[in-house]
Amino acid sequence: MHRSIPSKLVRFNLHMRRDHVQRLAQLADRLAKKKGRDVRLAEAIELALVAGLHWEDADLLDLAIPDHAAPYWLQVGPVSRPGGVIVPRSVEL
Repeated sequence: MHRSIPSKLVRFNLHMRRDHVQRLAQLADRLAKKKGRDVRLAEAIELALVAGLHWEDADLLDLAIPDHAAPYWLQVGPVSRPGGVIVPRSVEL
């Protein structure tokens, strides 16, 4: 059964470190217990993003790992941005 995505949500296909997925899955499990229902991994990702995005950009950027310490991002391959845009036209900021 196909359901339409609510207008506040955007679908992504993304790469993520396995240890981060494991931590997010643990968070999702705890969130499910708190809410008393099944939750999607995306709800845990949103919770982590809400917490992290309260930081100032400069503080977040200080946490960035140099490419030589995290070569897996370069191994994924080049970034493909059709039309050269970072944010799709359908997303309003």
